[in-house]
Amino acid sequence: CVSLDGPNINNKGRQYQYRTQGDLNLVQSPKGKLPVYDDMSLDFEFDSILDPSKFDKSLVQFDPPVTYYTYVFKDKRLVLKTNLKAATDYRITIKPGLTDVNGETLSRAISVDIHTGGRTPSFVSLRNQMIIPRGAPPVVSFVAEGMPSVQLSIFKATAQDWSHFKNGGDAFIAFKKAQLLSQQTVTASLDKSTINVDLAPYLKDGLGQFVVVARASGDLNTNARCLAIWVQVTGLGIDVFSNDKLVAYVSDISSGEPVKDAKVSLYPNGPPGITDQYGLTQL
Repeated sequence: CVSLDGPNINNKGRQYQYRTQGDLNLVQSPKGKLPVYDDMSLDFEFDSILDPSKFDKSLVQFDPPVTYYTYVFKDKRLVLKTNLKAATDYRITIKPGLTDVNGETLSRAISVDIHTGGRTPSFVSLRNQMIIPRGAPPVVSFVAEGMPSVQLSIFKATAQDWSHFKNGGDAFIAFKKAQLLSQQTVTASLDKSTINVDLAPYLKDGLGQFVVVARASGDLNTNARCLAIWVQVTGLGIDVFSNDKLVAYVSDISSGEPVKDAKVSLYPNGPPGITDQYGLTQL
């Protein structure tokens, strides 16, 4: 096209730069045998920055299926978070709809095969001291992870045993062997297993005080794989407070009403006190 001023001719060479963008490609992904833990991360890296606005959860499939998964985008990475079963083969498939910021997609579905190992052997309990009201189900529950079986021991306990209990499960076993009420091995798994211990057969008049000890079978010397729980099945609740003097308040654990004529003493040599009509006694 000629301008009004005539032909605009330039004899100098010019350079122009441009870049083509090919299909989106996977660069790095999980592989091989993976350790199992809660909300574990699976990191997929691609060769271009991904576009989160074009993502749909249906683009990712787990075989066998998982109950849920969440995701987060970090530039070129897609990070999936989920709970996988232990000792299981999984195939994770990402469909071609995954898109980068240039509008390029995967040319085909990609599949990654992984195998999960077992969980790190451990016990999980909300507390290591439990008070169960008289009349309630006297059941102690905890979770065992990453162990095929668990050795359970139930011991009769008294207030005098508290210092030994604080030293840990193995120390308590060594000290209280004569007070062993029950010992058995129960089946667990390389994944999570909920273990329920019924104390009903060992109660006297619906009451009792116990230490429940769990150890990973075959690994008796590792404290990280030993759990000890102090359990009281009782009808009484006790609160102790101090102003100038130490005072105990004893109440019915179910109703909260004060308990009269309850005997309270400090271990090991404190003289006993008897609660009054208000459930109080001085120690």
